[in-house]
Amino acid sequence: MSRYWSQLHTARLLDQGTAHWLQPGHLRHAAAVADLGILAHALVRAGRGGEAGPVEC
Repeated sequence: MSRYWSQLHTARLLDQGTAHWLQPGHLRHAAAVADLGILAHALVRAGRGGEAGPVEC
């Protein structure tokens, strides 16, 4: 894990992403699957791999 992924502002962004993006019907745009993949990747890089499971489509 790099220092970036452990910073407070990064953790807040990941918290916001998991709270909002995982709402039913929230992601309806064409790149939704790619966005969720990026969120899952970021969670794993941040050492929060346990939270990445529900992100997968």
